[in-house]
Amino acid sequence: MLRQIAIAVMLCSVFSPALAGPATHFSVVAPSPVGSFNNNSLTVTALDALNATDTTYAGTVHFTSSDPGYVNSSGDGPLTNGTGSFNFALKTAGPQTITATDSVNLAITGTSNTIMVNPGPTSRFLLNGPSNPNPGVVFNFTVTAADLYGNTTPAYSGVVHFTSTDAGAVLPADSTLSNGAGTFSATLQAANMNESITATDTVDSSITGSVNFSTLPVRLQGFDVE
Repeated sequence: MLRQIAIAVMLCSVFSPALAGPATHFSVVAPSPVGSFNNNSLTVTALDALNATDTTYAGTVHFTSSDPGYVNSSGDGPLTNGTGSFNFALKTAGPQTITATDSVNLAITGTSNTIMVNPGPTSRFLLNGPSNPNPGVVFNFTVTAADLYGNTTPAYSGVVHFTSTDAGAVLPADSTLSNGAGTFSATLQAANMNESITATDTVDSSITGSVNFSTLPVRLQGFDVE
């Protein structure tokens, strides 16, 4: 009889799950890839030193991210039976992570898998060039296709048309971009404080962008020019 009791106790100890210890870190699992500023859900689990779920965890989880545009629409919050789901959105295209940390015990923390953020659809052009080009002199400027949040959209395949406030400007012909970007040459003729070049998609005129220039000669301070 004692032998049977001993065997029963041994079997119970083998097949009964051990109670988890106190949480030492978090598991953070997020979907990937995600779209820029799309709403998504991640899962946080409180784990002990042996990676067993601590169902008694009663702390509050605080979130940070490698993405400065990160938004946590759920806010900081507790877990239920050691686990919880939280809503988030990432803005900056490229690889990002989200970190969960106990709001009191900063040693209890965990970082998500790499989350690849894809840019949204092209919504505008970003133009950049010299602020003070000389009238009649060729200069270069760049055009970048971007989504609503300023992420480059490499998949943009439209055609760009150029116009200027300077009626005498020499502008590029209609052109495509390579991986969402391109460098072009132009010449402004007028010597004015404010001139601009505008790039516009030839099909969807809402996709547009401008860059401003001052084509007035730069005056040298401290000298009189006859």
